[in-house]
Amino acid sequence: MKWNLHHVNLNVFDMDATRSFYLDALQLEQGKAHTIGTSFGDMGVDDSNLLCVGEENAGIHLLKPLADFAKRTGLAINPAVGGHTAIQVEDIREVIRRLDEAKIFYSYARDHAMPGIHQLYVYDPSGNLIEINQAMS
Repeated sequence: MKWNLHHVNLNVFDMDATRSFYLDALQLEQGKAHTIGTSFGDMGVDDSNLLCVGEENAGIHLLKPLADFAKRTGLAINPAVGGHTAIQVEDIREVIRRLDEAKIFYSYARDHAMPGIHQLYVYDPSGNLIEINQAMS
């Protein structure tokens, strides 16, 4: 299956210092988070706790841990605590079929955060949280 690295989500505890590190010290460019809008804001995510480095939601997501994010979104897995790596695939339905076949637990978020991008969250056998996503047309 073809895939590419979409983004890495890192937890941030001091947003001002972290913002300065990535944007000033490393001279990386801040991207714009393309989110669903007010519904994402209702989930507690805004410029005070999210910084995207990169374009079109790809690159690095720097996010303050949001302990109640799973409750607000109805997800069974909280992608806003502990960080995660996101892999983009061509056919998320095939991934879902394989996970179901292997009886591996995951949380399918559909496009809860990014318009037109379906996401699911799954832990690998070592406990690392992985987001698998697909741009839907």
